[in-house]
Amino acid sequence: MEIGRPSTTVFYDGSCQLCRAEIGHYGRQTGSTALSFVDVSFAHTRRHQRCHYRSHPATGHGKVPCAVTDRRLISGAAAFVEVWKTLPRWHWAARIASLKGVLPVLEFGYR
Repeated sequence: MEIGRPSTTVFYDGSCQLCRAEIGHYGRQTGSTALSFVDVSFAHTRRHQRCHYRSHPATGHGKVPCAVTDRRLISGAAAFVEVWKTLPRWHWAARIASLKGVLPVLEFGYR
């Protein structure tokens, strides 16, 4: 990772009020400079985002996928866990999510 460059890109649906509120909350957290937030609801974003992320079904309404530096695409509850790992005040949630059996429960709740 280059110094000063976000390590994780979070794609979200800015036309969804709940999504905007949650992303706004994460964006105000300490450590959020390691995250880059991209609103996929803007037509110009979809048009100029020439990578495989925009065509992934997870970039649709209600999904918050993360593109990690090794170019993995993570969606659903696992994407939130990736965000939580980045934000110091949310490390506790990432640790809980890493316990056996917790992520499937989070995914069920997320859907």
